[in-house]
Amino acid sequence: MIKKILAFKNELAVENHQLLSFSPFFARRRSCNKNENQLKTVFFPGCSLMSLGEDAVFELYEILLKKHPDMGLSGFCCAKPSKHIRGGKNYPKRAERIKKHHEDTLIYTACPNCYRTLGDEGAMVASIWPVIDEFFPEKRLGIFDKEQMMIHDPCTARNNDKDHQSIRSIMQKLGIEVVEFENNRKKTICCGKINMTMALDRDKGMKMLQKRASECKTENVASYCASCVHSFGMAGKKGIYISELMMGKKNRPSWGNRIKFVRNLKL
Repeated sequence: MIKKILAFKNELAVENHQLLSFSPFFARRRSCNKNENQLKTVFFPGCSLMSLGEDAVFELYEILLKKHPDMGLSGFCCAKPSKHIRGGKNYPKRAERIKKHHEDTLIYTACPNCYRTLGDEGAMVASIWPVIDEFFPEKRLGIFDKEQMMIHDPCTARNNDKDHQSIRSIMQKLGIEVVEFENNRKKTICCGKINMTMALDRDKGMKMLQKRASECKTENVASYCASCVHSFGMAGKKGIYISELMMGKKNRPSWGNRIKFVRNLKL
């Protein structure tokens, strides 16, 4: 009974997260050229990255502008949490709202969950990481001076070979000595948060996390999924998001960071 009550409480929290995420305040986008009809590319950071703050987002966005000078910014959530709660009943309308505001737009995502969710809905979607690797800023070369870090591939990126390669290349350019998990790339193991497992069945999620964390060879674990980064923190490791590596500092995630970022999307 207690387990069911906790699951209901967590599901309610997820739904409240989605209600806020799709409110008029958060669900907006910005066009750099001030003409929505001319917006052909947009950076879709995703909820977790936005919660790390403006500097985490703009560290990546400024690099993306080198390839697409007129790229816009989106404050939308991909609605993935809605797929896995309450039978997914609220997901279709939220997915349709995303489509309406990003029609005929190439969406660049930082988050593997956003990449898969938006792609499954037929959106034109691309990962930012090959672009970040291609236009890697010279000022960031070697800033970590051969520090060792594990690289965790998110389970939603198992089949994305380009991201596997780009992320490792970025870390090496940062001066990091990359340490691999035994199960990596296509054989990576989930951190416990797949399909909202940690929220809906915490015991199951924690068992998955403990199994993955037991494979760690260093305390520092980097990933290109902010949710995975949070998981490793729960396991007592130092989880680090790739954008934080680019900045050379770690941010504390919060709704306040996300509010500040989205507020500044208004032209």
